[in-house]
Amino acid sequence: MARLSASAARAAWSESRDQFAAIARLRWCIFLNSARTLRGRLEIVSWVLMGFGFATLAIGGMFGFGAAAWYFVSHDEAGWLAALLWGIFLYWQLFPVMATAFAENFDSTNFLRFPFRYRAYFLVRIAYGALDPATLVASVWLVGILAGAGIASPVLLPWAALVLAAYAAFNILLNRAIFAWIEHWLARRRTREILAVAFFLLIIGFQFVGPLMARFGQHQHPLWPSYAVFLLHAERVFPPGIAGAALRHATERHTAGALLSLAFLCAYGAACLWVLDLRLRAQFHGEAISEAAAASVPREKGASSRRSEQARLGWDLPGISGPVAAVLEKEFRYLSRSSPMLFTLV
Repeated sequence: MARLSASAARAAWSESRDQFAAIARLRWCIFLNSARTLRGRLEIVSWVLMGFGFATLAIGGMFGFGAAAWYFVSHDEAGWLAALLWGIFLYWQLFPVMATAFAENFDSTNFLRFPFRYRAYFLVRIAYGALDPATLVASVWLVGILAGAGIASPVLLPWAALVLAAYAAFNILLNRAIFAWIEHWLARRRTREILAVAFFLLIIGFQFVGPLMARFGQHQHPLWPSYAVFLLHAERVFPPGIAGAALRHATERHTAGALLSLAFLCAYGAACLWVLDLRLRAQFHGEAISEAAAASVPREKGASSRRSEQARLGWDLPGISGPVAAVLEKEFRYLSRSSPMLFTLV
């Protein structure tokens, strides 16, 4: 029985490996075919320039985060490593969401066209997210923190590798879960409108941070120290604070505290894994969200199932011919229904 299960596992792995190779070969052929056109060549040039920019950001950030980690660990201030992890966390989760508003994104549900098992489909979605530029940049930054902490305290190196690996896995799972649920929410027009309004309010709200700080920064509020203490305690219950606490406990040779913090970090990762699995499993089993109105069943016997629709007249713009007015109306309606285009225009 064990021999049969082992052979079945090897057959499943071989099938998944062939499917991954087929997808990689397909993407490579698409890339080669696109390079034969002028537009494809220009896109390759833009990719090279963007790759150079991301590489500069990754390498520069790696040295910067590494130097900061070395300073904090060597001066017995390992608690400040949480601040570095918070910066990486915010970049890792916010930059990809912001970037989707300015670029055409690949619909990851297209992977469902391939004859995948669910496990292979899940791994493909995770691997696709792990190759995102933001993920690669943030991973290089974590390597810089690992190197800086290891140089300052070689004893901390195994603990730092374990904690930062768990932290990276958590961020990848959370990023994939956010994108999977955003795809689900944006499939409905009403949700797109709500998210667009909330996003615009958030962007506009950032403009008031400077004036408010200038207005209230001149007067010392009596409750500000208590607010600061509350924020310092609150950040410790979130994954960046937990990872920083694990590194701090490891530096202080407090093994029980480091293990407990690592367990909480793994629990966060397991929760993200469960949320992502919930969404991907629904997609894999054929969930389809459509905004088309369902056909109404006539209640009276003998009634027609289709209602006659009167033709709606298009725009009648003075001084503009009918075909041009129709094109303008079409473009306006496309623009009004696309939240990313509206955000880019504003």
